[in-house]
Amino acid sequence: GQPDAFILQHPPKRKRRTDFNDHEMPTVDSEINLIEGFSQSKVIAITLNHEGMIVDDIKETIKNYEHAYHLPTTDTLTYGCNKLVKSVLKTFPELKEKIAT
Repeated sequence: GQPDAFILQHPPKRKRRTDFNDHEMPTVDSEINLIEGFSQSKVIAITLNHEGMIVDDIKETIKNYEHAYHLPTTDTLTYGCNKLVKSVLKTFPELKEKIAT
């Protein structure tokens, strides 16, 4: 496929990749650069995989990521997907009509 946009999911507390545990987890910066450079599409939001995080960690990480990356960020299991839906509709306004019908 050739996606027009991406939502990046990132596990802030994970130290190693689960599929290649001899490799460190990439940073959010490196993942965004890889996705946008390879696909020539934009990352439009970030979701957190909250494994190993407490509620305060999740809140702080969301705040930090939104400040650093200027992207809507959420943990959908904790806070739902409203930010993601808004970001998708902002990126693809033509979907508003399709949803209304």
